[in-house]
Amino acid sequence: MEKYQLTLNNLWKYIKEIFGDVEVAHLPPHGNDIRFTYAKEYERTPRLADGLGDRERHG
Repeated sequence: MEKYQLTLNNLWKYIKEIFGDVEVAHLPPHGNDIRFTYAKEYERTPRLADGLGDRERHG
């Protein structure tokens, strides 16, 4: 089974794919609590139990 390495770069890529353009709002000294704001269109998207958002449903 192939292993996948999760790096900050590809994590950021996945975040951008899910939320669109993101903006880092706060980077604390220890780096364990990153809060970000995301594109306005996704603020209206409900968090669904199956993990699907507007992009997947209407894609």
